[in-house]
Amino acid sequence: MKTLTSPEHFTFTNHFNQSLLKSRIAMMNKRKSNWKSFGKYGMFIASIWVCAAFTKPYREEVKTTLIEKIPVLGEVLETPVSKLTPLKDFVLEAKREPSSKTKYVHFNEGKLYWVITPKVTLKDLSMIQNEFEKVGCTFVVKQLKLNALGYYISEIKVGTSLPKGGGRSSSGLIKSVNKPFDSFGGWLSVKDASCGISSISYDTLFKKVVEKDQHLLSEWLKKHEKEHSKANKSEAYDEQTQNFRENFYKSPLRALNGLKELQQEELQFLAESGARNGVYFEDGNLRLDPFYITAEIFVDEKESNLGQIQQLDVKDISAILISAVYTDSSRKHLTRTVAVFTKNNQKLP
Repeated sequence: MKTLTSPEHFTFTNHFNQSLLKSRIAMMNKRKSNWKSFGKYGMFIASIWVCAAFTKPYREEVKTTLIEKIPVLGEVLETPVSKLTPLKDFVLEAKREPSSKTKYVHFNEGKLYWVITPKVTLKDLSMIQNEFEKVGCTFVVKQLKLNALGYYISEIKVGTSLPKGGGRSSSGLIKSVNKPFDSFGGWLSVKDASCGISSISYDTLFKKVVEKDQHLLSEWLKKHEKEHSKANKSEAYDEQTQNFRENFYKSPLRALNGLKELQQEELQFLAESGARNGVYFEDGNLRLDPFYITAEIFVDEKESNLGQIQQLDVKDISAILISAVYTDSSRKHLTRTVAVFTKNNQKLP
């Protein structure tokens, strides 16, 4: 009981070792080392470096001695250290030329070259547009017309333009009557902000492309000469009548309802029934009402006269167009024109 109640066993102080505590307090109160103390560490490092420098010539001798005494170490010491693959100098690669998906476009030395032949298809033109878009430029087909049988392009007008309001170029209307037009092309450079179109401006790489298309067209024309010629004549008639209409509607002095057009079916009806509509027929031959006797007369866009057209048979005529245009702004006097279009450009007797 005396042992349990002894005050020595119920102390409220900590149990740190008193001598250890004193040493810690002394360390905390100790002055910091001055800069000269760091010299000791510097001298130590320097001595190690000097020792390493002086012992380098003797490394091989020490190595040989160790291998002689302990042969097993030879396998370790003689194993060559694999060299690290040297890093190549960083070189900025030149920008690669875009690759074209159509034979009608070629990229070379930062320029885009292109060519148009009569044999290009609508799909080819679309692909050319896509190649222009790769370099941020524009290729536009402004006008397009196929030949009478739809095998090749007979008329085309294209334009190219650089991005951000840069240069522009236009081909004008390229066409040829009764035969394919000559191939043409152009070039475009975004870097130089320049572009152009010419019959000789396409890259020499296109020489084989042009020659191949020309050969295909030549072979096709030989096989379809007759039907192509017939279709061209029909197309020429359509173009002639269209020109006559356009000229009339462009005139600011045209008379109200001043254009009359009689197609072949209507002419045949007039010939069979004996009816009149500015023109009529006697025994199948063309006649004009007295009202139009003083009119200007044309046959297939060539100037003619009343005597000549009266020899035309209804079977030879495709259409007749009659127009009335005022002579001046007073609109008091009219000039009338009779245009006769024959089948296959029938020659007058």
